[in-house]
Amino acid sequence: GDLAALRADPVRAPAAPALVEWARLASGYPESLLAAGVLRLARQFDDAVELLRRPPPAEWRTVHANEEAALAWHRGRAEEAAALWHQQADSVPVLFNRGMAALFLGDATTAREVLTRAAAGLPETTAWHHLARLYIAMASVRG
Repeated sequence: GDLAALRADPVRAPAAPALVEWARLASGYPESLLAAGVLRLARQFDDAVELLRRPPPAEWRTVHANEEAALAWHRGRAEEAAALWHQQADSVPVLFNRGMAALFLGDATTAREVLTRAAAGLPETTAWHHLARLYIAMASVRG
């Protein structure tokens, strides 16, 4: 079937004022970046955006950029997320996310190539390696 149909619809979660307050109290890096990721996973998207507006120190820019793309993905902005990951330098997390995005946006050829590179950089003992291999298999039957 159409893998794009499997992408989750962006649904805002019920209010979580205590979580949002905790996140707003985060200062500096990596604390505010972690808080933004927690808010993203809790579907408190607008509050996560606010935290990501804080400029990151140089050593956190790549992780910050990945989190911005992940937030776009979770908000249902798949094409925007894919474009953000495409702009980033190659790293295992970025390759994994690019491949996953390509797969769920219908580009099986790119997904297979990029996910193969990501899987090669992941230890076989991790769930991420096995998820990459599953995605590669899914891409292989599609193109």
